[in-house]
Amino acid sequence: MSKQNWEQLITCLDHEIEVMISTIDAKVLLDHLMEDRGMVTVRLNETRTFPMPNLDEVIELE
Repeated sequence: MSKQNWEQLITCLDHEIEVMISTIDAKVLLDHLMEDRGMVTVRLNETRTFPMPNLDEVIELE
């Protein structure tokens, strides 16, 4: 194999490795995003089930 062929192979493999690393990074970020989304959904559901205050009582406290 000639030196030029080796350099082309190395360049190609280098590019493939960069793509793989980018894909892994994107997957990790997506996993974190989905975890954050899950936590926000839980908090939102907790907030929705929280009893609403009586507005008359709130006005009286002021």
